[in-house]
Amino acid sequence: ASFLVTACGDDAPPPAPTVATAEVIRGELTLTRGERVTPVHGPERVEQESVVATGADGRGVLRMDSGAFVLFDRDSAAVARLDGLTAQRGRLWVDASNAEETAVDTGRGVVRGVEATFAVEHGEGQVRVYCGRGEVTYQSDGGEGRLAQGETLVLTDAEARVEAVELWDDWT
Repeated sequence: ASFLVTACGDDAPPPAPTVATAEVIRGELTLTRGERVTPVHGPERVEQESVVATGADGRGVLRMDSGAFVLFDRDSAAVARLDGLTAQRGRLWVDASNAEETAVDTGRGVVRGVEATFAVEHGEGQVRVYCGRGEVTYQSDGGEGRLAQGETLVLTDAEARVEAVELWDDWT
């Protein structure tokens, strides 16, 4: 005997290992993997390679299994992985003070924090990374180095420039 099994309109990808827990603070927070979009209403496990995104009115939190805590500002998005994130748009605050190394691929370079806190902000033609505490390392086509507490890294296609910050816009 042979059996024919058909799916009824569900193009969901096969299950993947989970890497974090997402929680909505306010507004819209969604998880997208493949064609499946899941609105987050309470704590929700996040599968590897899922896009975590807030709406224009949303804020959300990602508690990474590595121990890192990531705050998403309005209209922000990142792909979740076991070792960190790929930031796609908006602003993220990463608290890796009690975590293993947390890497964020900004699209213009990779920043890594261990026992550090830092912010990643996508802007017009650049990404800005502010180190709130500890030390953050970076690698990009424009250079590599370390970012100390109170410094901002500006990443463009052509350069990686570290600047001292007199006042940081604390959106958290």
